[in-house]
Amino acid sequence: MKLDHTALATLDRCEVEFTWRHVHHLAPTGVSAAAHFGQVLHVGVRALYDGHSVAECQAAMRTAWTTGMEAEAVASLLADGPRHCVVCGGWGGETNVFGGRGKHLTPVTCICKISDFAPTYDANKLHLSLWRAFRTLDVYAQEWGLCNARGDALAPATFDVVWNEGYAESATECGLPDRAVRMHADGLLYAMDLKTTSMYVSADWQRSFEHSQQAAMQLDILEAALGMPLAGFWLDAIHVRRDGVPRKDDFSRYGPLAYSAELRAELREQRFWKAARAHDLREYAHRYPELARKSPGACIRYNALCPYFDLCKAAPAERPALVQIALAKGTLKEQMWKPSQRD
Repeated sequence: MKLDHTALATLDRCEVEFTWRHVHHLAPTGVSAAAHFGQVLHVGVRALYDGHSVAECQAAMRTAWTTGMEAEAVASLLADGPRHCVVCGGWGGETNVFGGRGKHLTPVTCICKISDFAPTYDANKLHLSLWRAFRTLDVYAQEWGLCNARGDALAPATFDVVWNEGYAESATECGLPDRAVRMHADGLLYAMDLKTTSMYVSADWQRSFEHSQQAAMQLDILEAALGMPLAGFWLDAIHVRRDGVPRKDDFSRYGPLAYSAELRAELREQRFWKAARAHDLREYAHRYPELARKSPGACIRYNALCPYFDLCKAAPAERPALVQIALAKGTLKEQMWKPSQRD
């Protein structure tokens, strides 16, 4: 089975986590608010580069927002009636209300549609709302010259899109690269990856993509899929702020980042040995679970516990029963990792 960047990154982080997900095929059922927001925004940006208007992109985003949710949950999210807007501080509809604190009250009219207030899956991250995703797409499209003032689709100003977010593979690896673009300035092809982050987009964070396994893998699989060489990599970053509407300085592009043939070969060799380790774990970890090395330091990331935390901290003899309990309760499900079916 060909490995993608997500599987290799899981192996890097913790071999036991890799075995739960990619050997035993146990998947968490919950979706983090940040991951859900990023996936929905990817849907909108992909539609933009397919030539759709902003309104059409947002319709696709709304569908993606509620896909997989129970009918009752969707009805609750999109129900008519008064609802406080976590973005502007007003209430739904055209009602004039007052915002502010103490003696400094100022009138606020909420111009958002009630149906756009859909909260996220995490009550502590209400800023990651559908409304915010819509507004982020608005500013992204205007900032990069993808639409006019009415929201009508326009051609990209600085490049042509050759590949727009789909499954690709080489002889040994696979993935879902966002885009391959041909820059007008030099006529060369580049991989371009969209990243959404709540972190401040620092110069050092941008520079980290000059030495990235994910970027190097995208170059390899895009070259295999397109049958053409790529000159390097572009980072397409969106900073998702916690308050206020998105601003122009939340959007940045960093590149072009040249990946020499020697650097790409070195990183490819590293991935080869990681893939060999993944093969060994898939082959033997069922019979010899002690082969997988634990990384307790990776049990928490982005202030959330690993979904397999309770299994890992239990005594080994208790784990089979705990797996069955998790499956019965619906906190885990049996599902193979198939990047080709995630498009």
